[in-house]
Amino acid sequence: MRKTILLSITTFLLVFGIAIPSGALADGNQLTLEAGSKYINGSFYHLKYLATGYLKFGFSGTYADYDSKQYSLGTIALAVGNDALAPGLTCELGIKGIGGKVEKYSTKSDVGNVAFTLAGGYMLPRRIVPIALELRGNLEWAPEILSSLDSEGYWGYGLGLGFYLVDNAALLLSFRHYEFDLDEPYAWEFSDDVVSIGIELHF
Repeated sequence: MRKTILLSITTFLLVFGIAIPSGALADGNQLTLEAGSKYINGSFYHLKYLATGYLKFGFSGTYADYDSKQYSLGTIALAVGNDALAPGLTCELGIKGIGGKVEKYSTKSDVGNVAFTLAGGYMLPRRIVPIALELRGNLEWAPEILSSLDSEGYWGYGLGLGFYLVDNAALLLSFRHYEFDLDEPYAWEFSDDVVSIGIELHF
């Protein structure tokens, strides 16, 4: 079953990214696939460039399967961003809908959250490093009032590096933390820390 899910995520992202007519997404697209030893995450985002920045809309899917726990999450996100604060520094603010299932041992819960998101990236100057290297970070938080199903809250964060070996593609090294507060079948917490590598394509 795990192989089927991984293959489905990968195939869907590739087919979706290639099949959409370029005229419908004329501004820019971002396709990412990341994996750890027992973890996979894929995402597709469209960027609409504005006079003062850009609008970013897309979705992602995550699946992890360990001996003691597993989870599958889907998200849909909307954010706005620009690089007005400083040269090379990009900041984004947005919202993200999160849904899926989490399981630890025999305890299972459904999650549904609407999270506030903050993300940023800083492209290091070439005088510091010889290659195009971007430092990345993000923070997500959903309070109890924006949580549903078995979830009473969520927060997460991520840190990463993007190595742009060519202009339109980056090699990624990432760390992510997920944490859900849950109330069914009893009050408990589900969390995970993930290290992954991946590829990000811009087209």
